[in-house]
Amino acid sequence: MAAPRITADVVVSQVVDYYAVLQVHPDADLEVIDAAYRQLMKKYHPDVAGDDPRKIAENHRRATAINQAYAVLRDPRQRLEYDRARLRVGTRPPPPPSSPPPPPRTSSPPTSPGESATWSPPAAPFDAATLERSTERLPVPRPLAWLASAYYLLPGPYEWEPGAGRDLLITLLMPLIGTAAFALASGRLTPLIGTAPTSTMLAWAALIILCMPLVHSLPRVLIACGPAALLMSGALNGFLVSNQVPLWAGWAVAAVVSTLFAARQFLFGVLPTLALCWLVAGTH
Repeated sequence: MAAPRITADVVVSQVVDYYAVLQVHPDADLEVIDAAYRQLMKKYHPDVAGDDPRKIAENHRRATAINQAYAVLRDPRQRLEYDRARLRVGTRPPPPPSSPPPPPRTSSPPTSPGESATWSPPAAPFDAATLERSTERLPVPRPLAWLASAYYLLPGPYEWEPGAGRDLLITLLMPLIGTAAFALASGRLTPLIGTAPTSTMLAWAALIILCMPLVHSLPRVLIACGPAALLMSGALNGFLVSNQVPLWAGWAVAAVVSTLFAARQFLFGVLPTLALCWLVAGTH
């Protein structure tokens, strides 16, 4: 559903309090609004309602209200016009969850000649203090919560969107596979697997099996780890030396390219892999 557009015309009826819908202060920064939107949609998205038709309908109404509020408040120009309307005519609280949404009105008489009136669409039912309750129920340590917030702020599917689980799995597998491949290729796993060719082949086969989930996102994985892998292997050293490019400049370019096109996988997959490989190399 397209979000309602707040215009500069006079709004005769009180507008829905979008800040109450998102459970944020009217002076909240955009980062706070983004975080509130993610938490509420994670809780009230219709896909998490199970098979209960009433709960699905209720979540749909709430998700619609949340999307409407977020579409206005995340846009600086629409938010400014909405704030002006709030000051002019005041706000009304969202209806309680048990009450049906009010019937739509197409127009209202202008307050004075020459002034036009616009209708503010009714908000869907919304339960008060949902953000506080949903946050309190998260059994996640604060550092991990910060990492999760940073991860989902980067381009990619949100927690409730299709493909989010696969995207997270790929990112988590990259440090494991990359570090194991480095240790295996450099012979640092020899004390564990021995020197027999069969053991080495089985170890590489196990890594290939672990790589299977990465096939669905192979282009993004290659963009994220390809430049760093080439620099780490020394394959680009000749090119860099012949063109008088410092090694640090090559790493900087690789980091910028990978961050632009595969930010989640590079920052949360490749960088931890490089750190783990450095630790493995330093312990031998």
